[in-house]
Amino acid sequence: MPSEILPTTPADMPAVAAFLADVYQSGPDALFVQPAMLRWKYYEPHPAWAGSRSYVMKEAQRIVAHGCACPVTFLVPGGEVRGTTVNDWAAERVSPGAGVLLMRKIGALVEFLMAVGGSEQTRAILPRIGFSCCGEVASYARVLRPWRQFRAYPHKNWKSPLRLVRNTLWSFSALTSPPRDWSARPVPQFDPEISPLLASARARSFTPAKRTPELLNYMLRCPGAAFSGFLLYAGRALRGSSSMRTLHPSISSRRSSGRATRER
Repeated sequence: MPSEILPTTPADMPAVAAFLADVYQSGPDALFVQPAMLRWKYYEPHPAWAGSRSYVMKEAQRIVAHGCACPVTFLVPGGEVRGTTVNDWAAERVSPGAGVLLMRKIGALVEFLMAVGGSEQTRAILPRIGFSCCGEVASYARVLRPWRQFRAYPHKNWKSPLRLVRNTLWSFSALTSPPRDWSARPVPQFDPEISPLLASARARSFTPAKRTPELLNYMLRCPGAAFSGFLLYAGRALRGSSSMRTLHPSISSRRSSGRATRER
């Protein structure tokens, strides 16, 4: 029987969750396959994507591959370019090429495909299917309460005490003080008043991603982490916005880097 690629519906979530948990060899209680998380990733209204963002390839009514579009729009001198990363990308080993075909199907819906990081296996596959490295993405962490993090982290080894000493020393370094008249005010959601600020944001040293109040509010609704929104003021003048994600105490903060790739 020929294979078919279809968008999923909320009714498909149990089957998709079971498929992902099996391929990734994780338990059914893993955060990334919880119903609330799947509903937000796949079906929560998104300003840059209409309809379901979850796609499956089926053979004889059995899921053999899955991918979820995570759309991004970049602002370039000539306007906007619309692309996506593909999250929760998985395929059965007994169906060679299924994952690649599914990714290409999703890629046909946008102007470019992009990947940031990924497992060792994924990074080995991407160059073979037309992706090229276009830069590196670095993340930085500052541990504010080293002892609390040390106690909460469940996976300790011989490096843990050394990491505690390092993080404690780092925590003593002074933070840069903000200007006296600047302040951050928490907001439950972002209103259209920040649209002009977001639209005027341009960077000369890199290509910025498009931000809208609707996109920021979508992130605030993420059930997998607690997001908080803030408006930034200089005196009484609105100057910008910011969002902060609070992770569960058991999730370790670390400095890491990943390579960004895009399809040729």
